Formats: sequence, C-alpha cells, structure tokens
Amino acid sequence: MGCVISPLTFTLFFRAFDDIGNPDGYWKAPYALMFRNMAILGVRGVSALPAHCLELSVGFFAFAVATNVARDFFDAAQQVQEMDSAEAELLVPAVASGFICGDGIWIFPSSLLALAKVKPPICMKFSPGS
Repeated sequence: MGCVISPLTFTLFFRAFDDIGNPDGYWKAPYALMFRNMAILGVRGVSALPAHCLELSVGFFAFAVATNVARDFFDAAQQVQEMDSAEAELLVPAVASGFICGDGIWIFPSSLLALAKVKPPICMKFSPGS
C-alpha cells in the first residue's frame, strides 16, 4: 500500500504547495535538512558537529544507561512500575498511534484544500510557533 499511496500523496502535496523545502516557508521539510546534515557528518566526521555536541551526547547516553541500571536494581522503581502496569499496557498502542498519526492525518485533507484554493476553517498544524 505504501508504494502506491506514498508517491500519490507526494505528487498531490508537491502540486498543492509551491514552497516545499524552503527554510522560510510553511513546509520546511525538516527531514531533508536532517539527511543533508547526516551526509555532511559522514563526510567531514565529528569535527562538523557543533561545539560540545559529542560531549553532551556521551553524557546523556551515560545518564540514560545509569537510569536504566538504577531502575533495574532498586526495588522502589519496580514498585512504581507495578502500580498500574496492566492498565498502562492497554493504553500504549493508542497513545503511540496518536503521537505518530497526529500531525500526519491532516496533511492529506490540507493538500486537497490547497489544490482547491480553499483556506481551512481552523488551524490544523501541530508544531511550535504555528
């Protein structure tokens, strides 16, 4: 399904919005910038990273490992997990689907409205500063 729907949606999206990928436009294409930066990092190495980025990454990685080790070895963390774990497990797929699909669901109707030159009745963009 994705091999058919994805190109059709992209074509619709590309025809509807003329500023795709413009850093100052409404549709900035942040993943394109991310992939470009990863390519630059691959060519130039860690020297292309901003100042102290590598140190911060190592520090946060160590913090995450220490937090997980502490959670596994201390009994108090296990008691907190066992309080409502059965109910929480039921909600995990619904919450994850909401996060994944939240902004993406509006892209298709927004593209159709833009092709018809109709301004949506309400703002449906979920991003900072919109």
